[in-house]
Amino acid sequence: MKSRTLSFFFLVLMVCALVFVLTSAATLPPRLASHFDLSGTPNGWMSPSEYLPLMLGVLTLIPGLLWSLPLFLHRLPLQLINLPHRDYWFAPERAAESLQALQIYMRTMACFLVLFLTDVHWQVVQANRHEPPQLSGAGMGIGLIVFLIASGIWSLQMHRRFRKPA
Repeated sequence: MKSRTLSFFFLVLMVCALVFVLTSAATLPPRLASHFDLSGTPNGWMSPSEYLPLMLGVLTLIPGLLWSLPLFLHRLPLQLINLPHRDYWFAPERAAESLQALQIYMRTMACFLVLFLTDVHWQVVQANRHEPPQLSGAGMGIGLIVFLIASGIWSLQMHRRFRKPA
């Protein structure tokens, strides 16, 4: 997928996620469970006026930073870029292509994060629909497993892309 198409997809995904969070947050109770232990029992509480800015901030800041980071990679000293065989991939004849590939990988992960964080928000909304609130282990687990599988595939593809040719 080309960087421009991926950037457009990220923007659309981000707008949809923000609209979804804003509209679904309207159904939250005045005191909502916002943190849960491993059994899904709440152990942290917030008001919607505290939760919503936090969720919107996490949803925009983390994927947004990951999306923007490639804009600055060419300005960083090579020692700060952790990539297998970095000297080979950032040799002058390969640097531009390598930076383009890194940009695509990082922006793909930014899209994965938007989807995962949106799912986390949805799980919190669903948990607060019960009395008492209860986070679904299955719902949260499925979202986490999908994210981890996608991240694993992403990691393998990136490792394969940046292996040193024989």
